[in-house]
Amino acid sequence: MNYIELRLEFNSISPFLDVLKQELADIGFDSFMDNDNGFSAFISDKLLDENLVLYLLNNYDDFISSKNFEEHPYQNWNKKWESEFQPVVINENCVIRASFHGSFDCKYEVIIDPEMSFGTGHHETTRLIALYLLDNKLTSKKVLDFGAEQAFYPFWLRNWVLVKLLESRLTHWQFQMQLIMPVLIIVKKLHL
Repeated sequence: MNYIELRLEFNSISPFLDVLKQELADIGFDSFMDNDNGFSAFISDKLLDENLVLYLLNNYDDFISSKNFEEHPYQNWNKKWESEFQPVVINENCVIRASFHGSFDCKYEVIIDPEMSFGTGHHETTRLIALYLLDNKLTSKKVLDFGAEQAFYPFWLRNWVLVKLLESRLTHWQFQMQLIMPVLIIVKKLHL
């Protein structure tokens, strides 16, 4: 499935642009990307009714300085993103990497296949929490992982034998990831 990008630039940025985005969403546009002079809206080529879009845009002619459509051929974005996924060195003792990366010589090596989800170590909060977990004694603690996207913390912490690990708010995707994550995460356990 190819995607069509509708690129719009405006004479001035107005609160009405949010209304336009909603109207575009109502006719099938499913993602938007803002820029300094306007925004781009994206829709599947199978859903695009160019006449309907142009009719809708006529209501905004006073604001629009330019508009054009660009077709983007299908691309497996997950495969592209994974090919650019780099290991995350938390510190000299811990690395988060994918199974397709080479091994690191460190105390803790967490292996997560990215699956286009959070919890891969690239978000700053993941790094901060990982550093905190490495720097603090965690035996006999209770931990709440609110969200549990890739199940990174729950399985990492389970390997450190915590008394209780609480997880909440699991979406279907998170539940599926937790089913496969025990196979994907390997922690080299040494004495803490």
